[in-house]
Amino acid sequence: MPKTGGSVFRHKSGLWAVQVSVPDPITGGRRRITRYAKTKREAEAIRAELLLALHQGAVLEPAKSSLADWLRVWLRQRAPSLKPKTLSDYEGVLKRHVLPYLGPVKLGELRPPHIRAWHTRLREAGVGERTLHLAHTILQAALEEAELQELIPSNPARKARPAAPKPQGPKRLWTPEEARLFLEAARHDPLYPLWYLALAAGLRRGELAALRWEDYEPPYLHVRRALVSVQGEAVISTPKTARGVRSIFLPPDVREVLEEHRRKQEALAASLGLEAPPWVFANPLGEPLHPDTLTHRFRALVRAAGLPKARLHDLRHLSASLRLRAGVPAELVSAELGHHSVAFTLQTYRTLLKGEQAQHARPLEDLLTPRPRPEA
Repeated sequence: MPKTGGSVFRHKSGLWAVQVSVPDPITGGRRRITRYAKTKREAEAIRAELLLALHQGAVLEPAKSSLADWLRVWLRQRAPSLKPKTLSDYEGVLKRHVLPYLGPVKLGELRPPHIRAWHTRLREAGVGERTLHLAHTILQAALEEAELQELIPSNPARKARPAAPKPQGPKRLWTPEEARLFLEAARHDPLYPLWYLALAAGLRRGELAALRWEDYEPPYLHVRRALVSVQGEAVISTPKTARGVRSIFLPPDVREVLEEHRRKQEALAASLGLEAPPWVFANPLGEPLHPDTLTHRFRALVRAAGLPKARLHDLRHLSASLRLRAGVPAELVSAELGHHSVAFTLQTYRTLLKGEQAQHARPLEDLLTPRPRPEA
């Protein structure tokens, strides 16, 4: 009998044994599975059923592979559809927060109690609730795919979800006066136009780093790409969300700052006998600035100015808060920030808006009193 057709033989226990070589659906290797029967006829019938199932593509005994094996396969399967930054983030979360705890567990033996115990160990290790929830979400997605591929009967992570972390708005932001002090301190910094634009338009650092002059069509600035740091290397990507591709109307002061920056950039390139770089913010070689470089430069400026500690991303939050305080409609602020919904914008800045309630509260009598319509 050919080896690929399995074998039937008398076991030392007196039973008839059936052995068939099957591919491991996760690792790709081969292993033997064994079934037992009381009679040779029953054993032959079992062998025929197993071979038919294999021929039809059925997965037999997937539980032998570990969760770590499956997560590696799942990442390879997902890689083509993920942005490089997202893939790198997934790998980092799994490496730090999942594999050390659950990696050795057999995929088919993973149960909700394993998941809950893992949550407890992460909390004991000082992992925050938002990070824990992110790790669980990634694990659940991987196990969801394992269930769809019939590697496991059900997804244990779906039955042991941690409580969703409370949405967090921006932490303590600079006051308008502190923002003015920062701009004054950065006035002579070569990247002053970048800081000005970040505060005025609320762009992410990767979006700022990836701007090209072709994206600037006064009075609009078009956000079309982002430069992200993937394991230390700068990589061109699309914006963070689908709504991240957007056009922002720039007021006159921002346009003046950008146009003065372009004149200086072109003059410097001409003095060196070079063509002006296509990037709005470029290094001396005419290449786009690494996003991490922006972060380091920003921190140094904040320290030198003696201002309260802040992240570069906080300029984005500050930009949004200043515009909301000024009465700019939330729909417009949401669209220019590239948020996926106005609800998300309002939820993110709910604390800020709550603080403005007293200022905008009106007596009922005023609300009921008709106001004269402005003349046409």
